[in-house]
Amino acid sequence: MTKEGDELKDQMDDIENKAKTLTMVSILEARLKMVEDVQKNRVDSWDKTKLEQALKKFKGGEHVSEKVGEENVEDQDVEGSKKGDDMAS
Repeated sequence: MTKEGDELKDQMDDIENKAKTLTMVSILEARLKMVEDVQKNRVDSWDKTKLEQALKKFKGGEHVSEKVGEENVEDQDVEGSKKGDDMAS
């Protein structure tokens, strides 16, 4: 090719690379926004009154029997071990 043809090819390659970069940046920005929205929705979805009630019961020394968020596996294990300890005595 001629010098002018080589320059045009280099410009086209440069434009293609910039377009690919712009596409990748756009995709990453969209993913970041999606992750931020998911995190915001998780925070907004908490039932604040249940959390407040559970906190009041816990501070008052009462056992919190309501499930808030996820199952409280630790309480189940503790209760199970207490029963097992009673049986061993």
